Amino acid sequence: VASARDLTERKLAEARLQASQDRYRAVHESSPVGICWIETPSGRFLLVNRKYCEITGRTEQDLLSRNFQSITHPDDLKSNCEKLEQLTAGKVRHYEMEKRYVRPDGSVRWVTVAVVPMWAEGEDARWNMAIVQDITESKQADSRLREYERVVEGLEEMITVVDREYRYVIANRAFLNYRGMEREQLIGRFVLKQLGAEGATEGTLELVKQKLDECF
Repeated sequence: VASARDLTERKLAEARLQASQDRYRAVHESSPVGICWIETPSGRFLLVNRKYCEITGRTEQDLLSRNFQSITHPDDLKSNCEKLEQLTAGKVRHYEMEKRYVRPDGSVRWVTVAVVPMWAEGEDARWNMAIVQDITESKQADSRLREYERVVEGLEEMITVVDREYRYVIANRAFLNYRGMEREQLIGRFVLKQLGAEGATEGTLELVKQKLDECF
């Protein structure tokens, strides 16, 4: 007596699952952002990708022996744990925050972290996933800009600073007084649009744009 069963569908399903897992591993490892999987109750790292290791300055082996609390800056730890508690309690379905990691050499990296739960409603909070982006350079640039703003604020000369999109990012008091404006009316506005709204001619706008292009 012989018995036969068609396994085609099951084999196809297994092949699709394997292909899906392979694609996920490829994306996980080559991702330009840090990715980590964390055991929610303990904060222990379960899985980290190459970029996350680069951001934290640690090896995969080192991270998998730790929890996220051990590498988070002490000043950011309380806020981080409070947000995770809200996630665990179901008060929020995800959260984002800026925080700092402390590297083994003592240096600090600023990051933005987006955290999502990997459990369905009604299930126990087992693990969550975090997407991490390094924003250290932009934080440092912003700090330098704020320092420069403090320096020029009291000068008699009219001084403004614009970014690469030609938006005002700094205007000192002398400039604002000359224009009869408050800082909130100017900062963030595009230079050419602002001049156009004030009645500048096309020739003037073109000349200003040319000069700005030369600066950048």
